[in-house]
Amino acid sequence: MRAEWKYDTLYSGQGGFRGQLTQSIRYEYDSAGTSSAYKWQVRGFNERYQPRGVNYVIPPVETGLNATYIYAYEYSLFTGAPTSISYPAAGGLVTEQLTTDYDATTGMPVRLDTSLTGSAGTMATAPYTAFGERKSSIYQVPGNSNFTQDTVYRDETTRRVDWVTVTRSTVDGIVSDRNYSYKAAGRIKSIADTPEVGQADLQCFRDDALGRLTTAWTPKTEVSCDTDPILDNLGGPAPYWQDWTVDDTDSRRTETSHTSSGDTTRSYLVPDGGQNVVRPHAVTQMSTDAPGQPTVVAKYEYDESATPPAGRRAPPRTTAAPLRRAARR
Repeated sequence: MRAEWKYDTLYSGQGGFRGQLTQSIRYEYDSAGTSSAYKWQVRGFNERYQPRGVNYVIPPVETGLNATYIYAYEYSLFTGAPTSISYPAAGGLVTEQLTTDYDATTGMPVRLDTSLTGSAGTMATAPYTAFGERKSSIYQVPGNSNFTQDTVYRDETTRRVDWVTVTRSTVDGIVSDRNYSYKAAGRIKSIADTPEVGQADLQCFRDDALGRLTTAWTPKTEVSCDTDPILDNLGGPAPYWQDWTVDDTDSRRTETSHTSSGDTTRSYLVPDGGQNVVRPHAVTQMSTDAPGQPTVVAKYEYDESATPPAGRRAPPRTTAAPLRRAARR
């Protein structure tokens, strides 16, 4: 057994929580076949069946880390929104409680406070527009005069994000100055970061007629996004160029990363659609071809619930629409 999930009854034996996940356990085995259990356990629920406390249990095999770490949670009596989380002492750190304060009228989170000894106070604040959109945030360690602030500017008609700046009190000038451009249909075309401090970066995006991302790359600052990407025109602090192909059923078929050492391509195999075809969008094989390396093939099997068997790594998503490079944005 590699993993199991328990419901209805707490690890302590207390019942009455029908349908609620109360414990999950992952098993790891050493060379002798001896198992070690890593546990997540609910300590109790409130009247909304929200966990009021959770144990993270690390087994003795993790010398120096083996212990039960207790987290506590509080929620709003009126909305159920989380209001605080308490962290255990560990790794030389003391216990800490983070508390979120909400605006009494809008219900939006406006302040984050910490109980950390020597630094108790407000860590972050955020005002909002009349549409409920965050306008800016200030991040500051209580008792320290240094801070970081980000400011969001939106198009007055579409409410799309046009411009985001980041400043730091310890630096003269804007450290991030991201401008967003869009196509007429509203899909993003480029992100240009032109800070006063640091290196400029331009990211370009292309999609097909259905809005599925097909190409993303970082050209040199003097090259526009209207120019087709080539390796010699890549630039910026973290240059990249990736292409995706998608079939008629919205499944990703290939992903190609272009570099000076050659192209690395991942190819995804999915069943052909049609009447009575089982799981037509579930990837069954992924092949990776990299320069100077043999092809690496990963195969995937599923049970009747379309879940990969326990212990098997889940296959990558094959739907193209959510593949925007959000992490870099």
